[in-house]
Amino acid sequence: TAGGAVSITGGTYNFNENVTSIAIAEAGKAFLYWVRASDNAQITENPLNQVVSGTETYTAVFGEAIKGVAVTSTIGGSAEVLGDDFDGLASTDTITLVARIKLTGYQFDGWYISGTDELISTNMSVRINFADVKNKLIIAKFTKISTNNINDSVNNT
Repeated sequence: TAGGAVSITGGTYNFNENVTSIAIAEAGKAFLYWVRASDNAQITENPLNQVVSGTETYTAVFGEAIKGVAVTSTIGGSAEVLGDDFDGLASTDTITLVARIKLTGYQFDGWYISGTDELISTNMSVRINFADVKNKLIIAKFTKISTNNINDSVNNT
């Protein structure tokens, strides 16, 4: 829909082929969800990964970005604000922040307010009061999981 683009063009793909589509919002807009044509299901996953099992159409739906709220993430994941009715948010309204792990070997550590390193939540999906994050940059922090083996030795005497 208006307000963004999709990183993959339509086409023909082989049966059982994995297809990844990424919705990219324009400035001042936000990705809201995908609509699967066969059942009108709303899917919030972005990027959208699907295995081809037949003919299907997905439409990326974009809307207004929440004024005064910005989210980003460190390497290893992604962050977004979900919802479909951001017009006229009051201080008492809540918004939903969603973090996703995107790179193998990374883990989600939490949501933080930039500049203060104040921890908001360690949940990947969290509802939070709009007033608590208005005009602040919120960061979803991810860290690489250590793959070092720890060898303990026991001395027998």
